[in-house]
Amino acid sequence: MQVIVSDTSVLIDLERGKLLLAGFRLPCRFCVPDVLFERELKAFNGSRLRELGLKVEVTDANTLMEANKYLQ
Repeated sequence: MQVIVSDTSVLIDLERGKLLLAGFRLPCRFCVPDVLFERELKAFNGSRLRELGLKVEVTDANTLMEANKYLQ
């Protein structure tokens, strides 16, 4: 199972609640868009999150157009 994180507060709250390690032990893969990682997570333990298994997915124009459909 893949979990796509679209709001960094999810990971930040897991960290604050000391549940980050437990979260990454779940049988799923946590992913964030590259733009979100660069803007918000890179400076907030970005390298540690990557070591724990956070995947950074490349966001291309097609992906942005698809996501935008759900915002309207």
